[in-house]
Amino acid sequence: MNAPTTLRGYAASIAQAIGTTDAKTLAEVEDTMRHVIFHSTLDWQSAKEFKRGARKAFGLVKLKRRGGSVFMLPDDREIARLLGIDADAVPALAKEAQ
Repeated sequence: MNAPTTLRGYAASIAQAIGTTDAKTLAEVEDTMRHVIFHSTLDWQSAKEFKRGARKAFGLVKLKRRGGSVFMLPDDREIARLLGIDADAVPALAKEAQ
């Protein structure tokens, strides 16, 4: 059995903010933070801004993975909370994102 990987740098901070240690998800969230949320490097963010940005990026990653169903899905309320939008808006937003 392989020893668990120790997260370092931004991955560790992102994992703490969003509650997952999945390497693929952490990489997608970091990329979204850099290119969509902040349009920059991450080192100039305050701890509060970084955490908020990680959660918003996680919401966008989950929205992208959700698919374009026009019906409410079980994760839609969490996606809405992460993005700071009304849950009823998630299906239409997801459809547009496809």
